[in-house]
Amino acid sequence: MPSRRRLVASLGAALTGLAGCLDTSSDSTPPTAEATLGDSISLDGTTVTATELAAVHSYHYLSAPDAFGVESAGSDRFLFVALTASGERPPPGRAFALDVGGDRLAFPEAAPAPERDLAPVGDGRYTEESPQGYLVFRVPAPLETSVAVTLRQASQVSDSRVDDDARARWSIPDARLDALRSPPPEFAVSYDVPESVDANDPIPVGIDVTNKGDGSGVCRGAINHTHPMHGGDSFSLSLDSGASTTYEMTVDYHVDDRVDADSLEFDLLVPGDARSFTVTLEGAA
Repeated sequence: MPSRRRLVASLGAALTGLAGCLDTSSDSTPPTAEATLGDSISLDGTTVTATELAAVHSYHYLSAPDAFGVESAGSDRFLFVALTASGERPPPGRAFALDVGGDRLAFPEAAPAPERDLAPVGDGRYTEESPQGYLVFRVPAPLETSVAVTLRQASQVSDSRVDDDARARWSIPDARLDALRSPPPEFAVSYDVPESVDANDPIPVGIDVTNKGDGSGVCRGAINHTHPMHGGDSFSLSLDSGASTTYEMTVDYHVDDRVDADSLEFDLLVPGDARSFTVTLEGAA
C-alpha cells in the first residue's frame, strides 16, 4: 500500500498535468500582419497587396454595351480599394473588410452597380478567380476616423457575421483620406432641351448644375441615345461648394444624314436623376 506522502505527490503531479491540458491562457492565434497602403503581406504562400484607393461620390458604369449609367452614393461616398493577390490560394473578396474607426464594414457580395463598370481604380472587380481588381465600400461622409483594410481567414467568415480576428491589416495614411474628410456634394440640375428643331439643324442640349452641398465634388453624367440611333457619351463636372456651371452639347447625328425618323429620343443622367427627352424633327421626310 503506498504511503500517504507518495499518494499526495502523485495526485499533485496529476493535477498539474491536467491544469496544463486545460490552460487556455496562451493565445495560439498568430499576430496580425501590419502594413501600409502600397505594401505587400505574405500569408500561407499567397502575397496580397493593397495598392491604391479612390474616394468618389459617384462613378460611371456601362449599363449596356452602348449606354452609360451613373451610380451615386447620395449623402455617403464610395471608397474603392485596389488589390492584387498572387500565390497558391488567393483569398476571396468576402474575406476582406474595411475597418472604419473600429467598426467593421463587410465587403458587399452584391456590388452597387452592374459588372461592366468604369471604376476609378483597379482592372475590374476583385474575385478569387481574378485576384487583381478592386473592392468597393460605401462609407459615411464626412468621415473623421481612421481607415484600414483587413483580411480574415476565409473559413471564419460567414454571411451572418464578420469575424474580429484579422490576419492582415493595411493602414491608410491620413493624407490619402482628404476626400473622405469633407461633407458630400449635393447637385441641383436643370435641363434645357427644345421640343423641336428643323430636320437639318443640330439639337442644342444644356445642363445647368449647382453644387448646393457643403463639400466639393464631381457631377458625373451621361447622354444615352435611344431612338433611332443607340449610343452614349459621358461627362464629368468638378464643382466647389456653391459653384455653378453649364454643360453644353449638341445632338447632330441626323444632320446631313438619312434618318428614317421624325423625332430623336435620348436620356440624360446625373447623380440621383434621369430624364427622357423626345425632340421632334420638323420637315423630316
